[in-house]
Amino acid sequence: DKGMGEWGGENIEMSVRIWTCGGRIEIVACSHLFHWFRLKRPYVFHNEVSSINSKRMAEVWLDDYKEYYYKNEPFMRSIDAGDLSERIELRKRLHCKPFEWYIKEVYPEVLPKTARFPALSVVGPSSSGAPGATNGLKLAQSRPSAAKGGYNPPPDYRDRRCKNVVHPSPSKLPTVTLVIPYLMEAWFQIRNTVVSLVAATNMDLVD
Repeated sequence: DKGMGEWGGENIEMSVRIWTCGGRIEIVACSHLFHWFRLKRPYVFHNEVSSINSKRMAEVWLDDYKEYYYKNEPFMRSIDAGDLSERIELRKRLHCKPFEWYIKEVYPEVLPKTARFPALSVVGPSSSGAPGATNGLKLAQSRPSAAKGGYNPPPDYRDRRCKNVVHPSPSKLPTVTLVIPYLMEAWFQIRNTVVSLVAATNMDLVD
């Protein structure tokens, strides 16, 4: 969405767009996901831009369910989201399913959270067994340590069955090259990213 700026809300917009417009988001079973927070952003973050992003997402993709959003964030009603015509046309052109389909087929777990808003007609979860966007995965979050090196290995929140998986011999795995792109990042940020990757990697896999 070219009407969005900086960051905030684009992750939700992309997820809903992918699911409702014919795509899928799949997670590799027993995979790791690690979000490392910086001590300080190397840029200025503007909350008002994030609010515009979020409202654009709600107005284009949530249909009547956007009222749940405004119920929790009433100040958002007065924010100008800009011209949405191009995004609305995109949704029509791609023949995207309504957000209610997403609620029923992808994320039925959210239904109990909407029960306190009886003004809308909410359909119960489907028995299709469609996977949710976060099935089997928990997010490990950690902040840089003040200790030398600046890295704390994240806790392993995966299902205990994942920890008992026997992986193929390193000699049978394909060779890959890992590229880490950076934009306006401090050197310590690059260093600590490499340290985190090394700390979480079996050294038998490193050439």
